[in-house]
Amino acid sequence: MANGVLKSKFENSKLKICLSPTGIKGSVEGFLNFKGDHPIPMNDSFESSKHILENLMKTDCDNLIVLLSGGASSLFEIPDAGISRSEISNTTLKLLDNGTDIETFNRIRCSLSSIKCGKILNYLHFKNYYLIMISDVPSDKTYLIGSNPFINQR
Repeated sequence: MANGVLKSKFENSKLKICLSPTGIKGSVEGFLNFKGDHPIPMNDSFESSKHILENLMKTDCDNLIVLLSGGASSLFEIPDAGISRSEISNTTLKLLDNGTDIETFNRIRCSLSSIKCGKILNYLHFKNYYLIMISDVPSDKTYLIGSNPFINQR
């Protein structure tokens, strides 16, 4: 997805960030590249997410374009106040072990996160948000794709 941006009218954006699974080698040229853990968020996810949010908060521009796909739920995570990183990781492991369906899984993730299901908007002040999404959610409910940080849970 990120490589597609390089061939588009957005190639000259002020800030381009790519967050990909730790096991994926390489990086996308011209982007700030971060790694996260999948399927269980661990240190790479938490640290990368913190740095991504910091970069977004200090970016001075009107528009934010987000490419979001399945897997983002574990890659991009900042626990809510009072929730520890280990609680997030352990809950994720339990949900995986129980075979929890993706929609229920992502709703639970939203309840533990300070950024999922639209909560990141509490930190950002862009005028316009453009989301391009690839769904892994059977119902295609946009607020559940990647536990969508940019759309409020309904």
